Amino acid sequence: MTTSTFDPSDQDNIDRKIAVGLERVAQVFKTLIWNESKQSGLSPIQIQFLIALAYEKERQWTIGEIASRFQLTPATVSDAITALEDKELIVRTRGEEDKRTVYLSLTAEGKRTARKLGGWLNVVQEQIDGFSSDEKTVLIKSIIQLIDAFQREGLISTKGMCVSCTYFRSNAHKSKTAPHHCVYIGKAFGDAELRIDCPEYKEKEVEA
Repeated sequence: MTTSTFDPSDQDNIDRKIAVGLERVAQVFKTLIWNESKQSGLSPIQIQFLIALAYEKERQWTIGEIASRFQLTPATVSDAITALEDKELIVRTRGEEDKRTVYLSLTAEGKRTARKLGGWLNVVQEQIDGFSSDEKTVLIKSIIQLIDAFQREGLISTKGMCVSCTYFRSNAHKSKTAPHHCVYIGKAFGDAELRIDCPEYKEKEVEA
C-alpha cells in the first residue's frame, strides 16, 4: 500500500514535511479567496478570471486561453464566463480578422470589481516582506523550480515565467550575482530578479 504524505509517522522525511507545509499554505490561499467570495457574491474561480483579465493585459483572452491558464476544461470556463457575462462584468466580442474567434474583455463595472477584489493575496505578500533578501531569493528560486517541475507533469501553466521564455538564457554569465541573461532587455540579472508573470514573456517554440 502506498504511504500517504499526510501520514505523520515519518517525521524525518524532509520532502514530506515540505509537501505538507505547502498544503498548509494552500489552505491559507483557499481561506483568503473564499472570504472574498462570500463578500462579493462571486465564486473563487470567477474572481480569479476577473483579476486575470484586469492585470494580465498582454493577452487577448479567449475561453481556450483561460482554460490553459487555469488548467480547467473549456466547458467549466464557459459556464463561469457566462455567469460573469450575466452580471455584466464581462463582454464577448468576435475577432475582426477571424469571426469564429471570440475574445473576452471586462466591462467598466468588471474593471471596478476586479480592482476591489484584486487585494486578496496582499496579506501573503505582507508576510513575505519580513523575510531577508537571501531568504526571498532562495524562496523565489525554489518556487520557480517547483512550478517548472509541475509544468512538466502537465499540472500547471508556466506562461509568464523566465524559465520558459524564449528570451531567457540561464547561467549565461560567470557572475555569481547576475548569472542569467534576458535577450529582450539585453541585461544580465540574478535569481532574485527571476519573474513569474512578466508582461514581455514570449513562449519558447517547441523544437521539432
